[in-house]
Amino acid sequence: MIQFTLQISSFPKYFKKNERVIEKYGAVFEGLKHYSFSRYYNSFLLLKRFLFMSLLVYCYNFKVIQVSSLTFLSILNSFFLIFFKPIEDKLELCKKISAEVSMSQTLTMTTVLAIDSDIQYFGYEARENIGWCCTTFISFILVVQIFLDAIQQWKFLLNKFKFLKKIFMKIKSMFSSSVDSLPRTSPNVFEP
Repeated sequence: MIQFTLQISSFPKYFKKNERVIEKYGAVFEGLKHYSFSRYYNSFLLLKRFLFMSLLVYCYNFKVIQVSSLTFLSILNSFFLIFFKPIEDKLELCKKISAEVSMSQTLTMTTVLAIDSDIQYFGYEARENIGWCCTTFISFILVVQIFLDAIQQWKFLLNKFKFLKKIFMKIKSMFSSSVDSLPRTSPNVFEP
């Protein structure tokens, strides 16, 4: 499956504009940039998911190895997103990067907790604080996703429905004209 995805990703750019190819394999390269390593992003994600499932199954009894490996995969994915920027849409790229970086931080904290459960170094309060840090990182993902989705939906509505754009421009002009109609005062307080 991974090899098949790699083959589809390496199709030439003009081949990806063919309607039959888009119909069959469009999900593999939709929304991705068509240069260097960026086009292999979905193959990379598929490999990451395969390794994730393998680690969960085969390292079931070794929680430190399991969590530290998942942390490494998440950090690797974060670096891939930051350095190669494989996604065309900037807002979607911001969502992916913020989610993956926050997930990396959460998994790092979880790795610390997994190691601590074996060596019992931290006290209850320290473990509780680390747990709250994990909750904060996950909540940050949710807040960023909601905020960026709201921006995307607003842009979509303005592009899709031209009358909404006209209404928005009228409201904007009403507020800007009311600000322009205010008397201008001199910035110098001591002038008569």
